[in-house]
Amino acid sequence: SFWLVETLVRRKEIDRADAILQRAEHIAGELGLFAESADARNNTFLGNMPLVFSQVEYARAALAVDEAVRRTPRRTRISEGSI
Repeated sequence: SFWLVETLVRRKEIDRADAILQRAEHIAGELGLFAESADARNNTFLGNMPLVFSQVEYARAALAVDEAVRRTPRRTRISEGSI
């Protein structure tokens, strides 16, 4: 998910990237910990938890979205298609 977020930011699909990141954050819950993977249909984690690689990729994805939002005017951030 986090690699997808970074890819979407590079493609200038910032709103979609942000929505995916927010969904992952919702699954992480109050502690903000991520496992190896997640089941998006059930909003549950799969695999080992917490996993440092997932935490690092989350941080990279969050920084990419934040940076893109700061440098892109709101009217040009709305991407086409559904999330």
